[in-house]
Amino acid sequence: CKSNANVFDMSGNLREWVEEGILMGGAYSSGQEDLRCTSSLPPQNGALLYSPSAADGFRCCQDIALQ
Repeated sequence: CKSNANVFDMSGNLREWVEEGILMGGAYSSGQEDLRCTSSLPPQNGALLYSPSAADGFRCCQDIALQ
């Protein structure tokens, strides 16, 4: 997958927690319909609709100055 900032390889073998508090992408155990960068599992009414699993992770990122 490619991000809006043209950064590649933003998908991996885990669904990723993002700043907005949702899980994005698919995991090694996901079905084909969830293997997209735009796939998400948002909370509903302040509660998560799923239980955390070994397929959940996060990616460490840092903003950089554009030249």
